[in-house]
Amino acid sequence: MPKRLKHIAQTAPGLSKVLFENDKVRVVELTVEKGSKADKHHHPLYFVYALTPFEYTSIAESGRRDRRKMEAGEIDWRDGESHSAEFLAPGRALVVELK
Repeated sequence: MPKRLKHIAQTAPGLSKVLFENDKVRVVELTVEKGSKADKHHHPLYFVYALTPFEYTSIAESGRRDRRKMEAGEIDWRDGESHSAEFLAPGRALVVELK
């Protein structure tokens, strides 16, 4: 993990809850409102599973902004990244990180 960045449950404790964690995986539930923000954090290999429609802007360390929109039941695989996030609508999702 670059520069020992924290994971999302550490940088956005009011939005996230660790449901399960061991030496191989971390499962985090996100419950967000429109306008919620998650400070800079790191994900290793991971995917997001949308429990409800889910929409946010991912802001990379370079400043690049990537708008991501998911329907309930959709899965979005990511190879890992460090970013912050701004949530554009209320929603719930699971973040599953492989360690």
